[in-house]
Amino acid sequence: MKKSLFLLLIVLCMNHLNAQNQLSLELQQIFYKAYTTNNISLWEIGIQQLQQSYQQSKEPSLLLAIARAESGLVGTCMGNKDSDQAEKVADMAEAHLLEVLESIEDNADANALYGGILGMQISFSPMKGMWLGPKSSKYILKALKLEADNPIAWHQQASSYLHTPAMFGGDVAKAVENFKQAVASYEKSGESLDYNWEYLNTLTWLGIAYMKNNSVDEGIASFKKCLEIAPDFGWVKHQLLPSAEKRATEER
Repeated sequence: MKKSLFLLLIVLCMNHLNAQNQLSLELQQIFYKAYTTNNISLWEIGIQQLQQSYQQSKEPSLLLAIARAESGLVGTCMGNKDSDQAEKVADMAEAHLLEVLESIEDNADANALYGGILGMQISFSPMKGMWLGPKSSKYILKALKLEADNPIAWHQQASSYLHTPAMFGGDVAKAVENFKQAVASYEKSGESLDYNWEYLNTLTWLGIAYMKNNSVDEGIASFKKCLEIAPDFGWVKHQLLPSAEKRATEER
């Protein structure tokens, strides 16, 4: 009897774990589609599911997952020209990351994302760059010190170089190298890159950085790599790649 009960408990636990893994995959797919289709509603649906799980467990890792998704939602809001909503979501992400860092202050992802969110705040209010810029760099560098191959940290550092004016330390060539490092870090992590919107986002921004660095052929190659992964990725398919190919034709 005891043996049968023990086996039943094992089966129930395995079913629970499988359900959790399936939910995780479903969320990855939701966020991936939200990113590739520029869909605010899908971001919100996935974030709501994470929030419900967090309310039950209060696990800092879930709050970190919420902030990661919110950072993606910020980008989609900006892509949809809704800067007010983007700033509102960025504020929420910042608050969530501060809460995460109170619990796990030496988490590389949390430090990198917090540095990135501070950088986003500068885009909403450029005057804040005087004090938020150094603070953002501090958290990104801490993330890299904690985990030298952290792809989120390399992406955020690249983004800082790309969007900061040259007179304040911006450097497009360094942005390219940092985005390349971020892509390499994702690819050698050993983790599945299926439905990984952050990896696809990094590839996209690598292409943009190449274009700004006048490396047109490399930019086109990066955009084509994106479409090999996600053939219906609208931003790249309908805007970035056609624009890059037109520029290449004009410059030949």
